[in-house]
Amino acid sequence: VDWYRLSLPEEQVLILTMEYPQGSGTDDIYHLSLEQNGKSLWSKKLEEGSGGTAEKLQIPAGEYYFCVKAETWKGSVYTLSFE
Repeated sequence: VDWYRLSLPEEQVLILTMEYPQGSGTDDIYHLSLEQNGKSLWSKKLEEGSGGTAEKLQIPAGEYYFCVKAETWKGSVYTLSFE
């Protein structure tokens, strides 16, 4: 499980991009979640065959934690960016 802390000084639209080597299956390999004060505000499961995702999230100012949990591809390499 990988955790990333996000500090937003003001409300903004955050563009999240995650990429990983595309497989051929349909199994869920990653579970993404955005949390604040122990509560999940957003989550998404990614399938092996998708190769990633791009999401647009409107987020109020505050401290957040973003979690990437590998369901089956533990130790795999991914690229994560926030704009």
